[in-house]
Amino acid sequence: MCKGGRCPDMIYDTSEETCCGGVVYRKDLDENNNPLSECCSGLQMYATETQACCGQVIEKSTHACCAIGTSDPVAYDVELEGCCAGVVYDKAGKTLLVVEVTTWNTRVDTCCNGEVVNGIGECCGDGVAQIYQPGNDLCCSSNGASVVFESSRNHKCCGLDKYDPQLELCCDMVVNERISDLTSCCGNTAYEDDSGMCCGDQVVPRGFSTDCCGQTAYNEDNEVCCHGEVIQSSGKASCCYDEPYNPDASTCVNGGHSYFHVEVEVPLIDGITQCFGVMTPHIWSLRHSSVEVVCTITGRTRTTLVVQMVILPYNTELALCCKDYNGYNLVNKDKPMDKCCGRSSYTPEEEGCCHGNEKFSLSEHKCCPDGNIVDKSDDCNGVPPCFLANSMDKMCRVEQSARLPKDTYHTIVLPQLFKTSENICCGGRLRKRFFGNLEAGCCGSINPEIYLLETMSCVHGMVYEIPEAHVELCAGRPYDSRYHGCDEVFNIRMKDEILALPDSCYNSQNGQVFYNSLIHACCAGELITADHTCCNEFNECCQSEGLEGYNFRTHMCCGGRLVEKEAGYACCGTQTYDTRDEAILCCGDELTERNENGGLRCDNGAISGRVSESLIICRGIEYHGSNIECCGNDKYDPSSEICCRDRKYQRTDDHQECCGSVPFSPEEGALCCEDSLYYETSDGDACCDKLKYNTFFQTCCTTGGKNYVMSVDDQCCSNGEAVDTSRDTCCDGLIHKEIVNGQCCGNQVIRDPVQEQCCGGHYYHISSGPKQCCNNKLIATFATCEAEE
Repeated sequence: MCKGGRCPDMIYDTSEETCCGGVVYRKDLDENNNPLSECCSGLQMYATETQACCGQVIEKSTHACCAIGTSDPVAYDVELEGCCAGVVYDKAGKTLLVVEVTTWNTRVDTCCNGEVVNGIGECCGDGVAQIYQPGNDLCCSSNGASVVFESSRNHKCCGLDKYDPQLELCCDMVVNERISDLTSCCGNTAYEDDSGMCCGDQVVPRGFSTDCCGQTAYNEDNEVCCHGEVIQSSGKASCCYDEPYNPDASTCVNGGHSYFHVEVEVPLIDGITQCFGVMTPHIWSLRHSSVEVVCTITGRTRTTLVVQMVILPYNTELALCCKDYNGYNLVNKDKPMDKCCGRSSYTPEEEGCCHGNEKFSLSEHKCCPDGNIVDKSDDCNGVPPCFLANSMDKMCRVEQSARLPKDTYHTIVLPQLFKTSENICCGGRLRKRFFGNLEAGCCGSINPEIYLLETMSCVHGMVYEIPEAHVELCAGRPYDSRYHGCDEVFNIRMKDEILALPDSCYNSQNGQVFYNSLIHACCAGELITADHTCCNEFNECCQSEGLEGYNFRTHMCCGGRLVEKEAGYACCGTQTYDTRDEAILCCGDELTERNENGGLRCDNGAISGRVSESLIICRGIEYHGSNIECCGNDKYDPSSEICCRDRKYQRTDDHQECCGSVPFSPEEGALCCEDSLYYETSDGDACCDKLKYNTFFQTCCTTGGKNYVMSVDDQCCSNGEAVDTSRDTCCDGLIHKEIVNGQCCGNQVIRDPVQEQCCGGHYYHISSGPKQCCNNKLIATFATCEAEE
C-alpha cells in the first residue's frame, strides 16, 4: 500500500512500481537492469544518471555528498569545497565549516579516508591508508587490504603482490614466469600460445586446433562447435542452433519452434539479421542487391483484425527491429545512427527517448524521472495524476473492436484495470487466473497462450507438457527432471543412462560415445581400459621400441623402459632402486653409493657433501681442505666468509645472517621478512610473510592460506577475535561487512544460494540448476553419491 500524498492510498506492484511521496511511479531500468530513477528521502523522485540523493536532490555535475559513519550527509560544492571525515571545508583556505574536528597541516600531512596521515602524497587503501608517491612507488589493493612497494615504478600490481611485466605475468591474482612473448594466462596459470590453448581455464595441447569448444579444442577449418559439441563440417561453418551451415550462402533464422536457413542469391549479405514476431498488419518488402524477401500478413473479418506472427530477415543498415508491449515492429532507418524508442525509431542527435517508450524533441522538451515529458523550461517536481484505484492491482491493454463509417471495423487498444488475484492479462485479453483448483499462467508475448502451472510449463515463450515444478534447462532446452537429466556435455538423457554412463568421449569417426570412468577412460577420442595411461603424441607414454600405454597401478615407466611396480622401489633413470636402502642415493638419474658417514646428498642434480675430513664434493667438484664448506659448486671458509643462496661474501662481523641471497646484520636495525630485506625500520615494524607492516596501525591477516597486511584492525578476523555476526560475517580470517551470519566458502561468502554453491571449500557459480557436493566435486542432484575407496 502506498500511503500519503494527495492521492488515495493505493495498492501497487513492488516488482514494477515504486511509492515516493504518496505517489506510485513506474520503475524504469536501463539495459543492465539498473534503476533510471529512485526516491530521495521518501519524498522526491530523481534521475540516477545526473542526480544524487543527499538529504535532498543534488546535481552530480556540481555537488557531492559528505558523510562519515551514521552522521547525516551534507551536500557541498565540489569546485569550491572539499570533504574530510564528514567535514566540509573551504578549499582556498582549508577553513573548516564544522567545528570540533581534527585539523591538519597540508604542508606535512595528508587526509586519507577521514584520518590524518604523516607525509605528503596519495592515499593507498580504504581504511587507515599509507602514503605513497605515484611516480615512484606502487600501491596495490585487494579484498580491503593494501600494501605500498617503495621504488617500484617499473612494476605492476597482481593482487597484493608486485610483478615485473617484462619478466612475469599476472594470471588471476597469481604471479607466473613470462617465458617468452607467447606466454599467456589460462585461469591462474601461464602457458605458451604456440604449443597450447586455454579452453575453459584448462590448458590443452594446440596441435592443429584453432579454437575452443568448452574444454575441448577443435579446428575451425573442418569442424564447428554447436552447443558445446564439436561437429564435422565441410569448410568453415557456423551453427544454426545445433546444425552446421555455410554463412556465406545462407542466413540462420529462428522460426519460433525451429531454426531454418534462408538461401540467398549473393554470397554474402552484410547486416542481415532477423526480427522476431513482427505483428504489423501490412506488407513489408526488403530489397538488398539481388535479394528480395516479401512477407505478407493480412486478413480481416467483420469484427476483429487477424494478425499473424512472422520471422522476417532484414538489413540492419536500412531498418530497425523495435519492440514494446504489443510485440515487434520493423521501421526504416532515416539516419544511420537511428535507434529504437518503443515500436518506433528516433534520432539521438535531435530527439530523446523517455524511459524507452516515448520520443521527444531535445530542443523543446525534457524527460522527467517520473516518465512525464514537459517543456524544457518546466520543473520536474510535479506529480503525475492518480491512475490506480484501491480495488484494482494492475492495468491490462485490452483489444476492442469499434465500428467506423461505411460498415467497417477497426481494432483499438484500451487500458482496463483488473484484480491480479482473480485474473491475468494475456495478449491483451483478461483471462481467469484459476480453473477449478489449478492456477493458470500466460506464456509468450508474440502469440501468448494460457497454460496450467501444475501440468505444463512455459520456457522461452513456448508451452511444454512438463509440470512447472519439474522443468529444468539443458543448454536452453527444457526437460522433465523427474525422468531426464543434463549430462556434462549438455545432452538430455534418461537418468538411468547418465548414472550408468556419465562421461562422454568424442572423435570425428565414431561421434560421441558415452562411458563409465570406473570401466573405461577416454584417450584422444578412443575408449581404453580404466587405470591405463593415455598414450598419444601429447600425453604420458613409455617409449621403448614405440609409443606404449600402460597400467599405472601395476607398472611404472623408468626412462622409457616399462617395469613392474614393487613396494618401496622408485625410478632412477632407466633403473629401479629401493628407496628404503640408506646406502644408495639417486642423483641426476644415476645411482651412487653413499659414503660411510652418510654425508653425501643430491644438490641441484649433482652430488654434494663431505667425503672425509680433508675432502668435500660441491655439486660434483672435489675440493681438499678441513675447514671448508660448499657454496653452490664453489667452496668457502665459514670463519671469514658467509654463503647466501650459493653466493659467498666476506664477513664484516660475527653476527651476520642471510636474508635471501644477501647478508645483513640485525644489530644495524634491518628487518628480514622471509627473503625480503628492509633497511629502513621504525618502532612497531614486524613481518607478515615477506611484507613489512607496523603493528601500531596495521595488522597481519591470514586468509585463503596466505597472509595479507590489512589497513585497519576491523578488516580481518581470527578464531580468537569476536565478530558481530548480527552485522558482519567472518570467513577464513576475512570480514564481509553488512552480511548477517552468512555462509562461508573458504574466505568468500555465499551471497546468492540459488546461483552460488560451496563444495570442498571451493566457490562455484551455478548456472545450470542446483548440484550436490560429492567427494569435494559437484554432481547432478539425482546422481548417487558413492564414498571414495
